[in-house]
Amino acid sequence: VSDTIANEYTRLYDIKKPWVVLNCPHFATGLKGNLFREKFGLLDNQKIFLYQGSLNPGRGVELILESFSSFTTDKFVIIFMGYGSLTSIISEHASKNILYHEAVSPNILLNFTASADYGIAFVEDSCLSYRYCLPNKLFEYLMANLPVITSNLPEMRKVVENYGVGVVAEENSIDGFLGAINKLVAMNHDTLRENIAETHRVFSWESQEKVIFRAYDV
Repeated sequence: VSDTIANEYTRLYDIKKPWVVLNCPHFATGLKGNLFREKFGLLDNQKIFLYQGSLNPGRGVELILESFSSFTTDKFVIIFMGYGSLTSIISEHASKNILYHEAVSPNILLNFTASADYGIAFVEDSCLSYRYCLPNKLFEYLMANLPVITSNLPEMRKVVENYGVGVVAEENSIDGFLGAINKLVAMNHDTLRENIAETHRVFSWESQEKVIFRAYDV
């Protein structure tokens, strides 16, 4: 699912570089919703940060929880949407700016994703698989027109910096995450939206499936 993983397989097993097929959603347009504000009674001036996907250790969930627990206002809200072993911990931390939404069907997922303002993919650097990851949530956020915050890992950093679609934390820590939030909300959002729009075709399944067709034709 990333060039770095493919290169590592080549190094470890002395094989030809495998084909790389990114885990991208289908191309979609016109995505913008208000589902989270309607469900949770949030105001337009509250900024919604979204973590969607697996709620398990190693994905930065605990760090995000601690970071949002430090806020004294509900100007910034985090919504965790998904399921996993940390769901109960999220529920224990529930507050005016820490909310939980159950997982939704893949065929309606992007409608919910597009109801947030920013997407978070803060995978921890705990193993090679995580260090070189390119999680599908990153591409789902972009397809839903969300600027992103990511941890400082090579493949995610490459996407964010090459396309100018968000902020990479300077360090994978609470201070690094909070600094990334402040930097992102201060950025020019018109420029961010323009940059994100340019990623839709590149990081869509319609583009990625062509790699599979080429692989089958070899």
